Amino acid sequence: MEINASVIKTERLARSWTQQHLADACNLSLRTVQRVERFGSAAPDTVMELCAVLEISQDTLVISSENGASNHAGVSPVVVVAMMVVMLVFGLVLGAAVTFFVFQ
Repeated sequence: MEINASVIKTERLARSWTQQHLADACNLSLRTVQRVERFGSAAPDTVMELCAVLEISQDTLVISSENGASNHAGVSPVVVVAMMVVMLVFGLVLGAAVTFFVFQ
């Protein structure tokens, strides 16, 4: 799940904690905390642990699906639909061509 990594880092630094201290408090590995702060992605269990230890709500931490996951690839839905239509037409033409040449 996509999270706001700067919130984690800000909350950690406000407590003067190292990444290792946060990892220990959350019962996570140091590498997990490093990945969360760097990439802004975490498993739901990790998010719950971080929220509990840092005493913040999940709403504060999680990037809503409207802003993040639904347009994750940066491609608009119109472009996706257009690509699907083009592929459908291409498939129909290719199928017709193969059928024509096989039964000729």
